[in-house]
Amino acid sequence: MKPVSEPAVQRRRSRPILKRKDDMRIIYLTDIHDAFKNLERLLSETRADIYLIGGDLIYSVFPSHAKAWKFIALQEYFQKIRKMQDREGDLYTIAAEMLSSNARADDEQIRQAENYVKLSDEARKRLLDKYDALAETFSGFSEKRIVVIPGNYDMDLDLTPLKDRNLHLRSMEFRGMKISGYGGAAVSTPGVPDHLCVRFREGQRAGTFFSEPYEFFKKEKPDICLLHHPPYGFLDTLQGQGSVGSVGIRNFIDEEAPKVVLSGHVHEAWGCRYRQGTFFLNPSNFGKYVEIHQIKEGGYFFDLILESGEFHVATLRKLDARQTLDLADYVLRDGELRKLALDEHQINRLTGQAPRQNHIRSVSRFRRVKQFFLNYETEESRRMIRELRGIYRDIGNRGMHVAFDLLGSLNFGIADRGSDIDLIVYLRGEECLTDPNDACSIPQPLQAVFEALRAGHMEIEVCDSLDLDRVEKAIRNEDSNDTQLQRFAFYRSICRPVNLRLIKEVESLLLDKPALRKKLAAMVREYIRIMISSFRHIYSFKKYQTRLIEKGIRMPKEISDLLGKYLQKA
Repeated sequence: MKPVSEPAVQRRRSRPILKRKDDMRIIYLTDIHDAFKNLERLLSETRADIYLIGGDLIYSVFPSHAKAWKFIALQEYFQKIRKMQDREGDLYTIAAEMLSSNARADDEQIRQAENYVKLSDEARKRLLDKYDALAETFSGFSEKRIVVIPGNYDMDLDLTPLKDRNLHLRSMEFRGMKISGYGGAAVSTPGVPDHLCVRFREGQRAGTFFSEPYEFFKKEKPDICLLHHPPYGFLDTLQGQGSVGSVGIRNFIDEEAPKVVLSGHVHEAWGCRYRQGTFFLNPSNFGKYVEIHQIKEGGYFFDLILESGEFHVATLRKLDARQTLDLADYVLRDGELRKLALDEHQINRLTGQAPRQNHIRSVSRFRRVKQFFLNYETEESRRMIRELRGIYRDIGNRGMHVAFDLLGSLNFGIADRGSDIDLIVYLRGEECLTDPNDACSIPQPLQAVFEALRAGHMEIEVCDSLDLDRVEKAIRNEDSNDTQLQRFAFYRSICRPVNLRLIKEVESLLLDKPALRKKLAAMVREYIRIMISSFRHIYSFKKYQTRLIEKGIRMPKEISDLLGKYLQKA
């Protein structure tokens, strides 16, 4: 359809668009695991009022696996001695005492003690070198506020070049919010000298339960708790072990209800929870870590916005090899925390679940071919998408909520100068006046923007426009006969979104409607069959292939065969 001018209509709903001047933006990441290069990239590519880092800055204490295993064996040796002697204290002290002149140690014990002390000293030097490198990285971002606490893989940060950024057992005031930190974890970490680590002081003492983190937080009464070890019962579940969190921290939360609790340590217990005014966040690991049969990728962090000191939205994000991905939004609505999945594929990778398969074969083939082209996305495609993002943000600031799905060369990421921008326009919270093709007319403010772009030699073609409020109603009523819902399902199966959040608010409703999805799938197959039968569709693929060939890129046989099957068998 061609855009039709219509008078501006009154806004019916509002939603957050961008960070306002009185908001506070926090980027929270934890379990860095030596990923200093990616941390530097994160600091370079993101903006926040403050960066909070929840420990385990280090992962590899020794330069080789052989030395690490040797040290772990020595740890086990001296742990047995400590237990037999019914002693307390760190292993380094026990080993050092064996080397003293008045010690009653045999030759084997002396040899083991010498090895333990030597490797511990090597570990300390290596750790200090790593903290020095990290401090150097942070110094390159002097304009950014960066705060850290230690994890169970770290040494006492007060003894390192990071001491001025260390919030362990300290508090700070920032933008009217009190932030208090407590690092370490209630575990003994193999491969890390225990005398270097920060003690997590909690347990039975003289028959009475004692918790240093409880006493500290009770005294400070922070708005935000920065932790490595999680509180008991919140984002602390280990497979086969259940909840492993701190009882003392949980007691403090039950009594004082801080606004936000940031934790890490338990990588698989990621996410956001809400209870009685307190938000709990664990983004999972930022750096990679080794499991028994695999290496688990990292890059995860939370991008959190507070409005006037209150939780507004938290976005789980991932620093990928090429870009930063948004995985999910967490927002509080009507007293209930709601999760809006933005990237189901990445969420499945994080949870270790098999991705949900698309049972429409033609859609699966189309997406695989499209992904091949997207690997060679042009700078012109990126520029056009930036322009479209600017449009929806500008229009959004005027109270009109729009999103787009991309068709044509921009959908495949290979637009060049002179390429048309083929759009599906989605409207939300607007009075939709439909034309004879059951498409919404384009409101005047958006139409004016499109006309200005055309005057600037950027040709925009609105191929269809849908009312997301109507689509939502059709989904809730499971009305598969609604033609806008049918087209919405078709576009979502093949298109590339701009302003995904607005679209996902509606699309996510389909997840709980299996019968409706099945009916829509049959209709999507028919839409694709019609699309494939058109000469223009076949010609477009030939054009896209030619553009890659001109760059010296040839389509692999696997993708070429897949494209052939797609075009022949809808």
